Amino acid sequence: MKSNEEIEKFMQDFIKKGERAARLAEIRLEKAYRKKEESVSLEIKTKTRNFKDELLKNGFSEASYYVESRLWKWKYFKQTSKDVAFIVNLEAYHDYIEIYYGYTSTAFTKMAGCKDVLINQGVDSCDINVRQMIKYKINDAESNIYNKIKEFYLEYLNLSKEEIVSIKKEKQKEFFSKINIRLKSFGFKKKNNTWTKELEQNICLEICAQKSQYSDEYYFNISLYNIDVKFSTCFETRLTLNDKQIFNWQVLSEEELDEILDLLINKYLLFIINTPLNQFGEVENDDFILKCNKKVCDKCCFNIM
Repeated sequence: MKSNEEIEKFMQDFIKKGERAARLAEIRLEKAYRKKEESVSLEIKTKTRNFKDELLKNGFSEASYYVESRLWKWKYFKQTSKDVAFIVNLEAYHDYIEIYYGYTSTAFTKMAGCKDVLINQGVDSCDINVRQMIKYKINDAESNIYNKIKEFYLEYLNLSKEEIVSIKKEKQKEFFSKINIRLKSFGFKKKNNTWTKELEQNICLEICAQKSQYSDEYYFNISLYNIDVKFSTCFETRLTLNDKQIFNWQVLSEEELDEILDLLINKYLLFIINTPLNQFGEVENDDFILKCNKKVCDKCCFNIM
């Protein structure tokens, strides 16, 4: 059994390690802040400050953590009804600002230890329940941007938490319906957020819209497995578009969603469907190699010939 002195020394060492790790993390953050500060043009900095002044003038509050030195991510909120707030977040880049805005449930602030989260941290852009995004460029007319946000603000003003959540669910249903229409024409069957198509010799091709565990965004995972073998994922990859693998589904335009689905179908699914099983492991396209990812798989779909 350890003595009190040994326990105390252990705790002191543990605390010191934590403090050192926190200092190193802060140093890395400061370097990132300085790099971002240097990358944002003077015109965008001015526009961001003007937008901030306009929001504060119209009754918005600023999340205290996200200020000018925090990677130019500014977060604002305005309570509109019980457990609902309108959110406007600004993310500044070299020659444009991404403005995320919409309504979100603030019921999370009723949880123990969370009552100050909205005031201190705001709401992440991809977690606004019903949201849109505008790219505000240097030469854009400010009045057009303000009018779009005001129009959205008035459209859902005074809705309850339950109504906001219901609208989000309907938007989500519509999003998956658009995907389903495209994939159904190629013989895929939908169950929840997963689409499957049986190929030859009991091999199944699967597309899964996987929600991130950290945000309201989705990945598109593609895999192959043998129907007769449990837990037999023999090949898997993730759709990548412009070095991006996770998609903020609510702010995608019709054109952007079409681009994602065109890539998914033409460069991934049709390539796999049109490749004979006995050629798997030998062919590749611009995005991936059809190759088994298991070291030992005598029953996997690439070794059934």
